[in-house]
Parts: sequence; C-alpha cells; structure tokens
Amino acid sequence: MTAVDDLITLVIRTEDAEAAAAWYARLGFTKDREHRFEPGLPLFVSVPHGG
Repeated sequence: MTAVDDLITLVIRTEDAEAAAAWYARLGFTKDREHRFEPGLPLFVSVPHGG
C-alpha cells in the first residue's frame, strides 16, 4: 500500500471566521492566511490540513 499525501483546504461561509478557524484548529487544521478586500467586507481565512 502506498501513502497518499492529501491536502484539504476548507472553504466555508460563516459569520465569525476567527471562531471557525479556532474550532477547526481542534481538528488539526491550522490558520495559514487571511484576507479582507476592504473594511466591512467578509474575511477569508485559509485553514489547510495535511501535506
């Protein structure tokens, strides 16, 4: 059997991106980066898991 290095990146919509990133951190995901196009617009947070 060969090993597979999968990379999983969540794309979810939530009212509180910071709280969602913290919750997924409990499952082994790590906050990689974040971006907001301008104040008042949604915050995009990348939380990848794996290789």
